[in-house]
Amino acid sequence: NMVDDMEYACFRLLSEHLDEGESSVGIHVEMQHISATPLGEDVRIHVEIDAVDGRKVIFSAEIRDAVETVGRGKHTRFIIDEQQHAQRMADKRAKF
Repeated sequence: NMVDDMEYACFRLLSEHLDEGESSVGIHVEMQHISATPLGEDVRIHVEIDAVDGRKVIFSAEIRDAVETVGRGKHTRFIIDEQQHAQRMADKRAKF
C-alpha cells in the first residue's frame, strides 16, 4: 500500500499544475520500507518535486506515522496527453 499511496500523492500534486487534457503516468518507483505501522493507524506522506526534465517529473517522498519515518521513496511520472494515451490504449486493446 505504501507504494500505491506514494504514487497517488505524487499524481495529485502534479495534477494541480497540468494543463487541461494532460495527465501523468508513473514510470519508475524506488521505495525503502523502514518500519511497519500498526493496522488502522494513519500515515502522512510528504512529497516534493526534485526535478523536471521535459515531460518527466521526479519526486521524493517521506512517509511517517505518529511515531517515526516508516518509508522513503523516489517516484518518476511522465506527463501525457490524455487523448493520445486513450487512442494508444484503444489501438492496443484491439490487438488482444
